Amino acid sequence: MSKLDLHRRNVIVKNAHLNYYTRAVSDKDTEILGAPLDSREFPNFTARVGRLKVTERIIAYEKRRTSGQELIGVVDLELPPVHFETVGFWIEIPDRIKEAIQEGGLHFMGGIHALEHAAIAMFPLFALCDRDDIGGISTPQHEQVCRAAVFIYDGHPGGVGLSRHIFGRVEELLEKTRSLVEGCPCEEGCPSCIHSPKCGSGNKPLDKQACLHILERLLAPERVDLRFEHAVHAGAPTRPPGGARDVQESRPPASSASPVEPRVRPDRNEVPEVTRMHELAEPRRIVVFDLETQRLADEVGGWNNISLMRLSVGVAFTDEDGFLTFTEETVSDLIDLLKSADLVVGFNQMRFDYEVLSAYSAENLRALPNLDILADIRNVLGFRIKLDHLAEFTLGAKKSGDGLDAVRWFREGRMDFLEKYCRDDVKITRDLFRFGLENGYLLYQPKAGPTARIPVDWARFVR
Repeated sequence: MSKLDLHRRNVIVKNAHLNYYTRAVSDKDTEILGAPLDSREFPNFTARVGRLKVTERIIAYEKRRTSGQELIGVVDLELPPVHFETVGFWIEIPDRIKEAIQEGGLHFMGGIHALEHAAIAMFPLFALCDRDDIGGISTPQHEQVCRAAVFIYDGHPGGVGLSRHIFGRVEELLEKTRSLVEGCPCEEGCPSCIHSPKCGSGNKPLDKQACLHILERLLAPERVDLRFEHAVHAGAPTRPPGGARDVQESRPPASSASPVEPRVRPDRNEVPEVTRMHELAEPRRIVVFDLETQRLADEVGGWNNISLMRLSVGVAFTDEDGFLTFTEETVSDLIDLLKSADLVVGFNQMRFDYEVLSAYSAENLRALPNLDILADIRNVLGFRIKLDHLAEFTLGAKKSGDGLDAVRWFREGRMDFLEKYCRDDVKITRDLFRFGLENGYLLYQPKAGPTARIPVDWARFVR
């Protein structure tokens, strides 16, 4: 692409022979406009139809090799959101079903996401349309519904009557969806059942077994073993890789079988005592790091030119060495330190920090054993949360500045301020990692409702 003219909606491109293709990464949310047009109560769920406002944000794009589809890199984008109003229906998932799936060790968000994809795939059986005429959003806690919900809507502004038509047969749609997923011989999901060719999050997260158990509970709960003795196929683990990852309210679990012990939110002024990383498991070399840049994104042509922003300062932490500071002159030492780690922990390093460091090294740092806390949380919630927000509600701590301050301090030569700011961010990232490692969750505050837990399974990185 040579030029993007958002005002005229023109894209200027040139012919090129490349060994990669791109795939958009997007976020979506939906707002219910006015009262529902109709509602239907079923024994185990409620379905409603109404006017919706859908907002989609293209937040990045992936570069993948044409051969083998290997991920080369991710480029952040700053584009205006796209809004359109349409008509759709939604299925409200009772809290008891959500809790049962979580207690069974399955991935609730992955389950409703898979249900959404499979239901859209079955939609053309009930209406004369293509699956591209239909859109969907699944959320573990919708602000207006006040519980988990799966939305399916007409993919055309104003709606064309497809969702209204199917609303009268929603139970049949779920039955067909269950038959599709249950009848597919794959173990973990595939393009024939729960994968979607147009999924903005790259078909992540998905959990086929969670999808089946949610559908069973919606349609025929008498067939379900609520203790999850048969939660997965024989021989399969009772918890998917990465553990059950769903938003949970920060209240004591309803059952002692819950994988997360209750913990009182710390006082805002009291940072909880944390265990040194090497005391949680056999010693491993864990490096926590962050870096700041010399330039802002708009000064280098946008977020697709992160490598031009240049390093101003980097700070890393290890249990053995404490805090270490690096400048542009010693950036090779930082890269060597990262390469020596058994685990690199950061916050958005996969999309940002490594792209900055790509200006100094051809090393594929994304191939290192990485834990990107921001990316991990986004896989759980479906959207991103700022470091400052997680620090406030999990640790009772606050950041000491922002990216604009960091660039200003660099230009003013106030390297002591800059280093302290970066070090504070590393300390927050380290303490969030330790907290999640010890407790199995982080805390955040949704726009509406109580403080919520974000389950994480980071112990797998230190075993």
